[in-house]
This record gives sequence, C-alpha cells and structure tokens, in this order.
Amino acid sequence: MPIFAYCCPKCGEWFDYLHRDLDEPPPRCKKCGAQAKRKVGAPAIRFRGPGFYVTDSCKTGGGVQD
Repeated sequence: MPIFAYCCPKCGEWFDYLHRDLDEPPPRCKKCGAQAKRKVGAPAIRFRGPGFYVTDSCKTGGGVQD
C-alpha cells in the first residue's frame, strides 16, 4: 500500500495518507475538511549490498557500502 503526501489548497496543511486502494478518492484535510491535493515527493531509495559504492566516484577499491 503506497503512502502519498497531500497538501490542502485551502489551509496549507501537509499530511501523509496510506492508500488502501488507488481508485479511492483523495482524502480530506484533517484540519479544515477541504479536498486535499496529492504532491510529488522524492522516493525513499537506499542502495545497499555489494556492487553499490558509497559515492558515485569511488576511486579506491574498498568503498563498497555494506
């Protein structure tokens, strides 16, 4: 179930919402009750394991992140 960030156009309140079904209507603001708008955010991705370097330009052989 994806979690999306929403912002209320009326009062400016930001909140996260866990969607059980992506076809359900957008949630209402918990503060004022207006229809909230979904906002685009950065994905939470972390590359781990062998083959991924701590930085993109690793110059030494021992820079593998565990």
